[in-house]
Amino acid sequence: MHAQAVLKADASLPEAPVPQASVESQVASSMLTGTVADGEGAMIQGATITLENVATHDKRTALTDGSGSFTFSAVGPGLYAATIAARGFQPVVKTGISVHTGETYQLSQTTMQVATATTTVQVGVQTQYELAEAQLKAEEKQRFLWVVPNFYVSYLPNPASLTAGQKMRLALHAAVDPYQFINTGINAGWDQARNNYPGYGQGAAGYARRYGADYGDVVSGTIVGSGLMPALLHQDPRYFYKGTGSIPSRIGYALLAIVRTKGDNGKWQPNYSGLLGNLASGLIANSYLPTGDRKAVGNVIGVTFQGFALRGIGTLEEEFLARWVTTHARDKGTIGHQ
Repeated sequence: MHAQAVLKADASLPEAPVPQASVESQVASSMLTGTVADGEGAMIQGATITLENVATHDKRTALTDGSGSFTFSAVGPGLYAATIAARGFQPVVKTGISVHTGETYQLSQTTMQVATATTTVQVGVQTQYELAEAQLKAEEKQRFLWVVPNFYVSYLPNPASLTAGQKMRLALHAAVDPYQFINTGINAGWDQARNNYPGYGQGAAGYARRYGADYGDVVSGTIVGSGLMPALLHQDPRYFYKGTGSIPSRIGYALLAIVRTKGDNGKWQPNYSGLLGNLASGLIANSYLPTGDRKAVGNVIGVTFQGFALRGIGTLEEEFLARWVTTHARDKGTIGHQ
């Protein structure tokens, strides 16, 4: 009787509510499914599938059921490799599995053969470098209001890290973009109209000197600040769009990007490369001003810190405005996706 009373009491209790965050994570997560068969097309039960995140090396396993099917739920976005093994069959490795948020990724059917060697089947993007290369090419098409380069922002949830060579190539691409030459011409004209840096003089010669100095600022700021320093310090010069969460959390995220960035290992780090890059380019720019117009080193350092703090305006713009008026902002930059 006592046990029955307890059961009745338990049955009358309301079900515990499911945490909202849990529901949201289930909705946002992705699934990966597939089937495994032998060389004659018969489905293989009990095959072991090991799914590995290429960036983090986290691994999960699953077994095929009686119909040779397997499923991984709650798969985070990123690049994966899958190893399929079964007793009496040679293992099969599938690489370049690029999973995106909220999708169900259906792997092509895996056919296993009786053999001793390991077969590698390349699916989609084959290496982390190639994935970064494809994503970089998509970013190089991004233009704010169809005109202004917006190459240094990634809209992907889990972008691949760039190599030192890719960082330098992106910086060079940004520095020689046609927009830079037009914008430099406008800035040089404005400087001449206001007689900024009077040591350059006026007339065509004065304009040419201002144009050369202004473009030199673009080159040093981009090549040194966004290319060389991030390459040497193993940090990523891009802004990583958040796009989710409350407005206050996104504001905090955008402002925090002033002083932190991602390292090549995918972890957040103090933004040493951005600060040192700005300082180095500022000192370089000051060095070729006319003698009477050069600032003291202390003033250059002060201006550098002020300019670095003003980066917050740009990161807020990237977080709340730029995506909606930037071309190719929704390009995933993946190749061979199946």
